[in-house]
Order: sequence, then structure tokens, then C-alpha cells
Amino acid sequence: MDESLNTTEGRAYTERLVEKETAWWKRVLDVQRPYRWNLQRLRPGFVLDAGCGLGRNLKNLDGNGVGVDHNPTSVATARSRGLRAFTIDEFRASEFARPATFDSLLVAHVLEHLSEELGLGLLRDYLPFVKPGGKIILITPQEVGFRSDPTHVRLLDLSDLQALAAQVGVVPERAFSFPFPRVFGRAFVYNENVWVGLKAPAMRTYARWRDVGFGQSARTRSPAGRGEGPSRRSGSVAAPLCGWEFAGRSRGRRIKNVVVPSTEYAASVPQPELTICFAM
Repeated sequence: MDESLNTTEGRAYTERLVEKETAWWKRVLDVQRPYRWNLQRLRPGFVLDAGCGLGRNLKNLDGNGVGVDHNPTSVATARSRGLRAFTIDEFRASEFARPATFDSLLVAHVLEHLSEELGLGLLRDYLPFVKPGGKIILITPQEVGFRSDPTHVRLLDLSDLQALAAQVGVVPERAFSFPFPRVFGRAFVYNENVWVGLKAPAMRTYARWRDVGFGQSARTRSPAGRGEGPSRRSGSVAAPLCGWEFAGRSRGRRIKNVVVPSTEYAASVPQPELTICFAM
């Protein structure tokens, strides 16, 4: 096997992607149609597409976003298609590299190319550019799709994506297999895991809060007994929230029964590795 195909950095990898994407039967059947529909129905708004490749997802979103990729040949190809795309260094120097610029972060078919450490680093690097309450969309291949590319190093299922997102403070919203149920991932190369979460937003509660670790009302106890109790002012919460289930509103969007991730609640005096704080 050509060793140049074992890396995503060079021209050979870009040419391989172009060859696969432009197969005649894919053009005739418009195979991107269901994936285009799926991405658009998530309503990602202005997107930061980390690992954009040739710009397929940006094109599916009518160019409403900015792509970043470490492969300069892929970036050049995306630009030739009329899309906004940058290498990593170019993005850092661009007008778009400002905090809270994007409505969502899209990481599609990227994390399976990276070790856990590098995947976490990627999320941490790009999360600051997403608005509070913005969407984080993670997409990975399933079994057959994973085996189809020699540059894939780690198979991640929905539970793996949730565990990864929890480490960077992303609140889960929904997760599903697409376009077919999960079992088809063992036979259909283009079946995907789709995980959607929210960047920790500024919150004001309009409904109930409860501590899922102890089953006590969040209005009577703060997590692990730390900090001040929840404020009575406008129903807001003054203390950090660690593993609380909540129902409320974020920027006008209804959020219901979402569990803020935490890693340890078994001990009588829990020491959660991750604390999600909603600043008022």
C-alpha cells in the first residue's frame, strides 16, 4: 500500500477524497441528499467546520460557515469551490478567530483520525470560538466506514462521543444513528454516529432543578455542599452546577431534562472531575 495514503496531510489524500467524491454514480444518485437534509435540520447556523476537508459539509450548508483543515491541498480545493476555508495558521490570523463568533462547531469524520488526547485538544482549541449555548456536532463512521480508510485510528460510538464531550463541558442534547439504525453500521459504509450537544450557556431557570446525585432539590442544596446555595433572585442559580438535571431556557430555546455531565457521584462526598459552571 502507498504509504502516502496513511496520512491525511498530503496531496495524495486530497486526490483520494476527490476521486471518491466525484464517482459518476454518486453524482447521478445525489448520494449527499439525505446527509445534506440531516445536517440542515440540526439548524447549525453559522458553522465552524473543524477538519473541513474538501468542504463537503460547508457546501451542504450553502457555505454558511468557515472551514479549517491541516491539509493545504484540501483547503485549496474547498476554496476553488467558492467556500471560506483556511489552514490552521491562516484561521488563527483571520477575522473569524474571535471568541463567540460561531453558532456551532462541526467536527465531522475527524475524531476517528485522532488519538483521544488529540481529539480533546481539537475540541478545546475550537470551543472558545462558539457562542455560549451554541451547538457542538460530532459525527463519526460506524464499523464498515471505519475500516474503509487506512488513516482511521480509533472507532468511536455514541457513548465514546458523549464521554469525550463531557471532558470539555459540553451538555448532551441528542444522539442518533443516521441514515439507518445502528445495526446497519456493520454492513453499510456510510452509516454515521451523530452526537449533538450544547456549549455551556448562561442560564436562567424557568422550571425545576434537581440534584441527580442525591435526588434533593437544587433550591435547598448546592453540589457537594460547596459554594453558596442557588439564588432566589429571578430564579437564577448562583452556585456552580455539577451533574444537575435541568429544564429551562437558553437564549429562548427550550431545554428539557438535560443532565450536565459529571464523572463521580457514587461517593458520599463526591469529587466530580468536571464542573460545569453557568455564569449569570
